[in-house]
Amino acid sequence: MNPPEDINRFQRNRNFSDGRPPIRQIILGEDEVKTLAIYFYGDNGIGAAERKGTDDQGQKLYFCAYFNRRVPEKYEFIPEYQFYVANQPICRDIYWNLGYPPDESVILERFDGETAAEASPYAEIFADLKSRIVELLRELKGNTFDPFEIGGSLFSYTSGRGISLAYTICEMPDVDNREFIQFYFTGEKLKLLSRSPVPLEDLMRFFPDFDTLDKNQLHLRTFLPPLENAVGEGSRYHEMYCEALDSIGFDRTVSFI
Repeated sequence: MNPPEDINRFQRNRNFSDGRPPIRQIILGEDEVKTLAIYFYGDNGIGAAERKGTDDQGQKLYFCAYFNRRVPEKYEFIPEYQFYVANQPICRDIYWNLGYPPDESVILERFDGETAAEASPYAEIFADLKSRIVELLRELKGNTFDPFEIGGSLFSYTSGRGISLAYTICEMPDVDNREFIQFYFTGEKLKLLSRSPVPLEDLMRFFPDFDTLDKNQLHLRTFLPPLENAVGEGSRYHEMYCEALDSIGFDRTVSFI
């Protein structure tokens, strides 16, 4: 893929005396470091880190590192680092897009892999960013906890592609049966009910194609029809259903469609 024109212009305007990019003097912002990391199902950890700087010509630069990019359309990951120099912050966007910059035009330079980063003019900056990702992932790994003790969660989710349906999902732990229950609402109507052995909030928020992934690869959810029997008074999930209604501000009137 050819770089955008503004990147070509940026490269041409640099003074290459021996054919190689010069090592520019970079002034780093001391308190402007951002590090993000998370673990997904199957012990898959991703991480991103970014630091702001200014070069000797006064241009603001953002140095970013990312670890464990997702394989497109699959629940698989590439355990490598990518490093970027950009003209605006990109860390959060790359993090939420699982390693893929949503706007390539803001990237001034890119280095794929640690070898390329170590040979770059920004080797020390990139090494620091990598160490921050490693440390945060190690810290998250060490903070083991029982997911059934964290309580329920409420989040929005849009399923599928093209014509899609937006849900408000309340996910609640069923401690006795060691599983998680997902209540799918549209407006005041309960549309779907599912259960899974692990919490799904992070997977559903980060993976826009989670429905396809779960159907074809993960197989984490079991859907529970009919809804009337599953959440009606005296049923196994009735009490959790009432709590789910309370959490999204609805009354206790059961509504089905």
